Amino acid sequence: MFWLDLNLSLSDQFEVEKQVRYIQGCTDLQELRHLAVELLRFSMTQAHVSNQLITQVAEIEADMIGIGEPTAEHYAMAEEILAQRASS
Repeated sequence: MFWLDLNLSLSDQFEVEKQVRYIQGCTDLQELRHLAVELLRFSMTQAHVSNQLITQVAEIEADMIGIGEPTAEHYAMAEEILAQRASS
C-alpha cells in the first residue's frame, strides 16, 4: 500500500476550482503577473521540499533494512514511484 495520498479532498478541489475561475476571469494584467510569479516561487519551493523529503525517506528506509547509504539508483526509483503515483 502506498502511503502518500496524492488526491485532493473534496473541499480542496472546490477551493482550487474557485481560484481557477477567479484567475480565468481576471483582466488585471499586473495582478495576473503577480500571481504567476508567486505560483512559480511556490512551485519551485514545493519541488525542493518534495525532493528533500524523498531523500530523507530513502535514507530512513535504507537504514531500516540495513543496506547502508542509499545509492543514486534508490533515489531514482523513489522519484519514479512518486511520479507514477502522481500521474495516476
